[in-house]
Amino acid sequence: MLNKMLDAVEEAYRIVKAAGYPIMPPEDEDSLRRNRSKVYWMLKIAAATPVG
Repeated sequence: MLNKMLDAVEEAYRIVKAAGYPIMPPEDEDSLRRNRSKVYWMLKIAAATPVG
């Protein structure tokens, strides 16, 4: 389920970029691709604990 959420975020970045809007800050788009496993585990921990 979390992988589908991350896929949706990446797709949203592509849609926004294709529509001509800039991604702010620009490094956010690349950061998700580079750190996908780290983001996955952070979301998993946040969803499984009272932190989230």
